[in-house]
Amino acid sequence: MFLHLLVTIKMISCISNLETEKDLLLQIENQRKFYSLSSEKKVLNKYANRSGTITRLYVYYIYASVALYMCSPLVPKILDCILHLNESSPIIFLYEAEYFVDRREYTTWILLHSYVVTLLEATVVVAFDSLYFHLAEHACSLFSIACKRMDRLAHDIEFQKSSDQSISAKRDDVGDAVVLCIMQHMKALKFADLLGTVYTKALFFILGINMLAMSITGFQTVMKLDEPSESVRLGCFTIAQLIHLYFLSWPGQRLMDHSQEIHSAAYQGSWYNMPVHLRKLLMPIMMRGSKPCVVSAGGFYVMSLQSFSMVLKTSASYFTVLMSCQ
Repeated sequence: MFLHLLVTIKMISCISNLETEKDLLLQIENQRKFYSLSSEKKVLNKYANRSGTITRLYVYYIYASVALYMCSPLVPKILDCILHLNESSPIIFLYEAEYFVDRREYTTWILLHSYVVTLLEATVVVAFDSLYFHLAEHACSLFSIACKRMDRLAHDIEFQKSSDQSISAKRDDVGDAVVLCIMQHMKALKFADLLGTVYTKALFFILGINMLAMSITGFQTVMKLDEPSESVRLGCFTIAQLIHLYFLSWPGQRLMDHSQEIHSAAYQGSWYNMPVHLRKLLMPIMMRGSKPCVVSAGGFYVMSLQSFSMVLKTSASYFTVLMSCQ
C-alpha cells in the first residue's frame, strides 16, 4: 500500500510539474553550452559524472531490493522442489489485492500481474529520485562555479595591484569580474528556487508516508521473525525505505552547503582593495550567501541530514509505541 501511495504521488508530481521540469533540463543544456572556460566546464562535468555514478548505484540497489522482495512468493515452491516436501506449499502474494477470481486457480496470472506492477512502480521511483538528485547536483555545480569566479576575482585583484595597467582599466576589469560573479550567483539562486518549487509538495507527502511506512513495516518485520521469508521481505522493504529517505535528504544538505560557500569566498577575497562602488555590489552576495538555499517539504521540513535523523527518531518512537501495544 505504501509503495502504491508513493508512486501515485510521484507520478502526480511529475505530470503536474512537467513543463517546469522541462524548463530546468533546458536550462542545464543551455548552461553547458554557455560556459566557455575549461575550468568551469570541468566543474559541470565533475558534478554531472558524480550524479550519474551515484544515481546508477541507487538504481542498482532499488532494483536489487525489488528483486529480493519479488522472490518471496517463489521460496515455498523452490523449497518444495529441493526438499521434495509431501505437503501443499502455501501461496504467498506480493501484496493483498482483490481480483474477484479464485486465487488458487489464477495464482500464476496474479503473480505475473503483481511482478509487472512492482517493476513499473520501482521504475517510477528511481526516475523521480534520479531526476531530483541530478537537478540538485547541477544547482550545486552552479554555486561551485560562482565560488570559483569569486576566488579568481580575488586573485585578479592581487595581480592587478602589481601590473602596469592604468587605474581606469584596472577598475573596468575588476568591475566586469564582479558583475559576472553576481550574475552567476543569481543564476544559481534562481535554479535552486525553481528546484524547490517543483518538489516541495511531493516531498511533504512522501516524507509523511515514508515515516509511517518505516514504523509499520519495521513492526511487521519483528512480528514475522518466525517466518523467515516474510521477515526478510519486509526487512528489505524497511531498509529500502531508509535508503530512499536518505537519498532524498542528502541532495538538500549538499545544496545548503554549496550555497553558503559563496559567503566565505566573498569574505576571504581581497574585497578591501576594490573601489567603494564595487564593494557595495558584493554586499548582496555576502548577505544572501549567509542564508542557505533549501529544498523544503511543504515549507515545514528542510531536506537535510539533520532532518533525516529527526525523521528516524520519530519513526523509532512510532515503532516503540506499536511494540508496546502488542
